[in-house]
Amino acid sequence: MDPSVLDEYYAYLAAANFNGYKFYNVANTANALVIAAALYLTEAFKDEEPEIFIDCLYAFYLMSFLFASKIKVFPGNSLQEDFNWFVDLFFDFYQVVLSQLKHKYSQVRFAKLKKKLLSQLEVFFLMFHYYRRLHQLFDAPVSDQEYFRRLFGDEFSASQRAFLTTYETTKFSTQMNLLEEEILFEVAPTDIHLKYLFLEHNPHDIIATLISSIYDKKLLDKKLSLLIKKPETLDFILDYLTNPVNFKKGYFEGMQKYLSVLFRGEEIEDEFDELMSLIGDDLDTLKKIQIPPRIKKESRTVEQLLNFYVTYL
Repeated sequence: MDPSVLDEYYAYLAAANFNGYKFYNVANTANALVIAAALYLTEAFKDEEPEIFIDCLYAFYLMSFLFASKIKVFPGNSLQEDFNWFVDLFFDFYQVVLSQLKHKYSQVRFAKLKKKLLSQLEVFFLMFHYYRRLHQLFDAPVSDQEYFRRLFGDEFSASQRAFLTTYETTKFSTQMNLLEEEILFEVAPTDIHLKYLFLEHNPHDIIATLISSIYDKKLLDKKLSLLIKKPETLDFILDYLTNPVNFKKGYFEGMQKYLSVLFRGEEIEDEFDELMSLIGDDLDTLKKIQIPPRIKKESRTVEQLLNFYVTYL
């Protein structure tokens, strides 16, 4: 074997060994946490446009890569100071996402929304501890220059070099700059799986029917209340949220509830029952499903939800 590719070979072996019963990569864990967080955030967005809510979920998701890539680094002060720093950063980043997706939102409205969101402190504590864990996991004992050489490759682009020249000061800032935004979208996934679950759907209906069928909110309430004083509770929460057995058990029950709401008032019960009888845990079977003719017009929704399930698990 060519010695020049040994690092890549061993990296592949490490990733392959991870890819088993549970795959704790950044995208999977972030997806699971954001889906659970949506259960708590839905009330704050009941009077907002759906895209404003979905952008908030995207912001929480993308921030995972902001910390995993070390574009932003916790200052390392007291837990309370780091938490306050994270909250300020999140709301600045949320506005970046709104701007990137061209969803206009006034500062007055944003201030009111911020207040409503902060009433759900358990969500912010959950994401805070998760981001800190990512920061710790990826805090390699090498220089920043060496870390980003491994992340970007041996030859830096002009924007990457510019990013590195100011990195020592910007990494602790609670505001995003244009270079950081550019770097983030280089390292983050090009496709966000959450969009198959929320985009083009009513997020509140999805949460009330599908997501609420996947996770036991009473159990999450109990664990999130412990998280404030016992950060190690994050391990149980991550294990519970990423357990494919829990997901498989509730997803199709919730999907059936959502489609029932979506098709309310239409006489398609027989065709709907036929569709649901075809759905199981076998991925090969899922790929061969033929949508019954009378609900063809809603096939895009069904395909999106099935696509999310297949790609997520």
